[in-house]
Amino acid sequence: MSSDFQRPPKGLSIFTSVGGVVTAVIAIAGLNFWSGFFLTIVGML
Repeated sequence: MSSDFQRPPKGLSIFTSVGGVVTAVIAIAGLNFWSGFFLTIVGML
């Protein structure tokens, strides 16, 4: 193992993990919204 390797700054890794969580939450919320939206439309037919 080379000793030249440096870990990314702590702030960057925290930002990356928070960004991943936020993306997952937005994706889940979006899917829930769209599935409820389509179910409502189908229920009206």
